[in-house]
Amino acid sequence: MAPFPTRKLTSPTASLGHQSYPPPPSPLASPNLVPVRSSTPNSSSNGKKKHTPKPISTDPIALFGQIGLPGPGVLGGLGCSWQNRKLVQTCLMDNHINTHCFFNDDGLHNHTAHHLLAAYSLGAGPSLIKDIYELQKVINKPMLPLQSVEVNETNWTEFLGDANFYPNYLAFFYRLLVAPPSPPSPYAGKKDSVVPVLEKYLFGGEGEMLVRAVSGAIHPLIHIGFGVEFGLIGIVAEGLAQCCVHSPIVRDLFPSAWPPPPPKQTSFQSTLTSAFSSLKLGSSSSFLGYAPTASPLDNFASTAASLPREPRSRIPQEGLSGFTILDRILHDSTLGPGSANQQDDFPRLDKAIQNRGDEIRAWCEEWKFRGDTIWKSTPSWEEIVKKTEELFWMATVIYAAASRPGYVEPKMDFFTMHGLTSVLFLPPILEVISPHLRPYLLHSHFRVLVAYWISRGRPNLHVNDTLLASTPTPVPPNLPTFTPGAISRAILKRDKSKSEDSSDDSAPSTPSVGVDGKVKSVNGHNGTLSDHEEEKMVSLDVNPWPGLMVSATDHPDEHVPKVIRTLAYAATHFGHSPPGLYQCSLPGSEKMDGSIFARAAGLTFKALGYAREGEKPGSWDRSVLGFEAAWEGCATLPTFKANSLAKAKQRASPSVPTPSQEDETVVVVGVDGIERSPDEPVSKTNGFVEMEIDDSGSGKDEGDLDEYYAGGGGDGNVGEMDERWREERDEQDHELLG
Repeated sequence: MAPFPTRKLTSPTASLGHQSYPPPPSPLASPNLVPVRSSTPNSSSNGKKKHTPKPISTDPIALFGQIGLPGPGVLGGLGCSWQNRKLVQTCLMDNHINTHCFFNDDGLHNHTAHHLLAAYSLGAGPSLIKDIYELQKVINKPMLPLQSVEVNETNWTEFLGDANFYPNYLAFFYRLLVAPPSPPSPYAGKKDSVVPVLEKYLFGGEGEMLVRAVSGAIHPLIHIGFGVEFGLIGIVAEGLAQCCVHSPIVRDLFPSAWPPPPPKQTSFQSTLTSAFSSLKLGSSSSFLGYAPTASPLDNFASTAASLPREPRSRIPQEGLSGFTILDRILHDSTLGPGSANQQDDFPRLDKAIQNRGDEIRAWCEEWKFRGDTIWKSTPSWEEIVKKTEELFWMATVIYAAASRPGYVEPKMDFFTMHGLTSVLFLPPILEVISPHLRPYLLHSHFRVLVAYWISRGRPNLHVNDTLLASTPTPVPPNLPTFTPGAISRAILKRDKSKSEDSSDDSAPSTPSVGVDGKVKSVNGHNGTLSDHEEEKMVSLDVNPWPGLMVSATDHPDEHVPKVIRTLAYAATHFGHSPPGLYQCSLPGSEKMDGSIFARAAGLTFKALGYAREGEKPGSWDRSVLGFEAAWEGCATLPTFKANSLAKAKQRASPSVPTPSQEDETVVVVGVDGIERSPDEPVSKTNGFVEMEIDDSGSGKDEGDLDEYYAGGGGDGNVGEMDERWREERDEQDHELLG
């Protein structure tokens, strides 16, 4: 477990390990929650004036508030019992009042709430919840004492970035969140102020709070998202306080004012706002001159279910699709490894943004909403859902397709993984905030997701050879891949009774299966199955998610349940999508279907291990896998070199294979280690021919680079890349052929 360093350490070799702190008293041993402990505060890291701490209140609950019972969450709450809810509440409450948001003095994040809520939503039982809290609590940093200056509505921006003020910010935001809104707020009458406080402080533009929320591996946004998803005001307060003590390290990805301030109301509009808000017109009041609130009918799941899913049905009406942008960034030499940053840079994201912030921002600005004009138009809810779904697909591909094929073990990057786990919280937040704010949340996530990918060496996206080469039905180890199903055995028994005069009416015994997957005996008869019986053999191609969720719930790395939870949600709502939904110039996009989420889950366990089933837990990759040095010394599969030569030959002759080529046995090796000799032509399996850009479409079909760039597409300095891209492609061809 190694959460992300949110502040630059003194050197790249500075310790990122856990520091020992006295463990807080277990809430499981006593129902009485203890007061917050005092400790010596850290020295200020931002050069601001230090304040003398004053003793913490003897009643921390009055300061920081209570943690309520968690709701069911976006997965629906299957397996979440009353006992589990109460126990999670108790653990969250102890963590809330007794620990800091960083678990050490280097600013690494306290993941206790994340681990508890993720496991709870996946169905963790009481004993497992106790174990999770026991695992997490001993490493956490105690809550710091309050600073002498009270944080309030007028001075709250003066202490931003100072971790010593976390308890002050926590008390400040909890007080605001629990107070019911009053007129002229359009939220007057609500029981709490979660939404108006988020809109004012997270999206109001002051203090760069939205930028801070997506800094630090997106942890502040993740924490706020957990609070919104499970209906926990105290967790939302923790997330906002966590925002305040982060630095806005990704600020250069955004305009100077982000989000931009809204136009001010006239005095007449303000009077009408006050009058009509008392009538609770809500989202129907946009004609008054103020932004409408979210409609209660805005439901992500139901809207996603109604969206068209035909191939190529997600081509945007304005700008470029996210996958087209990824493909074009892959061909932009200014953003490649060694250009955007160096492998030994620290922190690498900071360096990539410092060196290539303009180029990254220029490409990201091609991801647009219809009529994307600030404060002039608001995207429809349907378009918001489409863009959000696209982020789920993009985050999955960036995370799971970046590992190179042909190696024994896949590499799953620690930082792009956070781009995936954070996307899960977009739907619950988007459903409650005002429509005009939604694009800014999505733009923020999109830009940070792309920037993290570039900072990791901009690894190639092996959609065909890594992601789609993985099994769509991953299962834990020591289970046979094929087995006669119960229904198949019933059919065999029926057919056998027809052909044989047998008085044995007992139920058929379960066939034994050897380690090679072959049946050793059926109904007491040794030997192999007959042809008819072999037809009844069925793959374990049933729903893999129950088993994956159980395995994730009991994994010691707290990020694994978060990854699997996100992928399970995506599979629930998008798993039925056909190939080609996001087809564009990116190789493999034409074959990419809804199975990518299960495949990505399998890759996760291949890298991190099925710990519950006895495998040794693996680790996240931090080697910056887009650089060649990251792969030096890594074990390759036996046929890796032969397979690479076969691919190079095929790419050199992208036309229809000659008869000799068709007769040649070509071995295709996926990251699952399975060798395949496909019946279809090699060009349909190795993913190289698809790297050729399809020039048959129009600019809006995203296939014609020549028309796009010749027409000045893109933003200034990215509009003259076509020739350079073709030269680089030719150089790569020569390299492959030696």
